[in-house]
Amino acid sequence: MLIGTGAGGPPPYNYFETVNLVETMKIKRLPGGVWSAAPTAFTARMELDQGSLDRMLEHDRRLGINGYFIAGTNGEGPWMTNGQRRQLVEFFARQLKGQVPLAAQVTDNSAARMLDNIAMVRDAGADIAVIAPPHFVFNTTSVHVRNIYLETIRRSPLPVGIYDRGPGALGLTPAILAEICAEPRVVLVKDSSADLKRMRAMLALRRRRPGLTLLSGWEFNCIPYLQAGYDGLLLGGGVFNGFLAHQVLAGRRETTVG
Repeated sequence: MLIGTGAGGPPPYNYFETVNLVETMKIKRLPGGVWSAAPTAFTARMELDQGSLDRMLEHDRRLGINGYFIAGTNGEGPWMTNGQRRQLVEFFARQLKGQVPLAAQVTDNSAARMLDNIAMVRDAGADIAVIAPPHFVFNTTSVHVRNIYLETIRRSPLPVGIYDRGPGALGLTPAILAEICAEPRVVLVKDSSADLKRMRAMLALRRRRPGLTLLSGWEFNCIPYLQAGYDGLLLGGGVFNGFLAHQVLAGRRETTVG
């Protein structure tokens, strides 16, 4: 595991009580490189296909995958049952044995529901909880969406990753995105915005927060992000293009050195 909380473990959180866990979290700097937004294999009966997942992980080891984001949109997370998502996190945690970071999506329609999801993935073995814009919100004002994020992040018993899906994402203006990502518990950003203005905002924030890991999820135009200083790529196609992505990263490094 990448995350430790001391001998006593994390204190319990309460939806109606602010709990400050920053001092108790011991967070290693996350690696860059190539991460996989891993797909989820199912049997014909729509049960998790652990044999196929095992073979995928073995393939990923040969590709040199540096981290995993599971139960995202590419991983079918929003359509899985809670039991299936727990089983998926437990499987990955058991197989990875803490050798690379494991992030799990916890997105939901309220802070209370996301905190429940975070508690579940933490207990199942995830290192990082990833939040994307809520699926369904009545009050779509930027202030309300901001408050959902901040309440969840500040009460989270795990470090948090932010999945930026772009300018059309619910309520996430560049200013609010920067405010959210400035929170001490936020350790990772997956930037799939395809928006160079948002990219520049994240780089400006990282100059103030050098421990923040920035990964581009824009598979069709990732090179400008790497040239600008992003740490790596978090790709839905990482399961098959991980080797090529490593070559792109190597080319970026050679260009920078040269």
